[in-house]
Amino acid sequence: MNNFSVTRERAMSLEPKTVRDTQTPVDRELLFDLKSGRTTPSTATPPTLSSASLRWDGVLVEEHSVPSVDVAEVCPVNHVVAICLNSNVELEWTSNGTGQRVMLQSGTVSLIPAGCIHSARVTSTCRYITVSLTPAFVAAAANAFPNGRPVQLRCLVGGQDGFLAGVAMALRQEVEKGGHGRLYGEALAVALAVHLVHHYAEEPVELNVPAGGLSQDRLRAVLRHIDLNLAEDLNLNALADRAGLSAYHFARMFKESTGTSPHQYVLRCRVEQARLLLQVSGGRVVDVALKVGFSDQGHLARHFKRAYGITPEVFLRTEVRRRRVPVRA
Repeated sequence: MNNFSVTRERAMSLEPKTVRDTQTPVDRELLFDLKSGRTTPSTATPPTLSSASLRWDGVLVEEHSVPSVDVAEVCPVNHVVAICLNSNVELEWTSNGTGQRVMLQSGTVSLIPAGCIHSARVTSTCRYITVSLTPAFVAAAANAFPNGRPVQLRCLVGGQDGFLAGVAMALRQEVEKGGHGRLYGEALAVALAVHLVHHYAEEPVELNVPAGGLSQDRLRAVLRHIDLNLAEDLNLNALADRAGLSAYHFARMFKESTGTSPHQYVLRCRVEQARLLLQVSGGRVVDVALKVGFSDQGHLARHFKRAYGITPEVFLRTEVRRRRVPVRA
């Protein structure tokens, strides 16, 4: 029996509600302490940046700056990808009875699977980003693979993986900007999860790449759902459910059918709907932005200008002036 199985059994017996196989949003990255049988946030101090308010399904991004790290006999509740942000950070790491010293540099990547029992010690200031994925989120991504076996990931400490580092930084940037809605962040997280299963699964698996796009019926159902719920904070899993597919397969097949990603398609629909509302009603830009699903007026303005070359305010003034000009017979 591996460490993951031992930890899961012990965690479930000591604190039944601690280890959760759900895709619900989480508020903090969590560690399970085997000695106390309790679950606590990974750091005593709150993160300097967090995606918790964005409510991404099964995904949490945090940025930390801590003066030191000293944990013993703990394991993460979720799969954690950590990216070091500063250089020459000496990490003392022990897992599976083996200890090692690793010199972390800016950009080095660590992967600590859910249930990986470890001890870690850092005596200098460490800045890092973590992306936590619930086991259920990664298992859902594994539907892109044909064997259907439970996903068990291997540990990586202080390694190099440009893809993981790049996606983690893109997620961090999305959090820092305030988010463009759940679709984009969750799509990035799905790509990260698929990469983990493809490259870090204990047992090798081959990616099952779907051929072709969505059927007409599936595509029609998804587009109708988007149209009827444009003002809502649409998420990738809900759209994938409409098509009866995993999020990974859905995103690929949707792009095959429409020529664009679900995120870009929804943005395009929202911008076009905003243009029509401004043209017909002449309402306030902020009200229109919220009515079509943008987070605020600035969010609409960025994408409106990208699409039409002018801001919504300029467009609205132009339309008002045009309507005031009398039409000559």
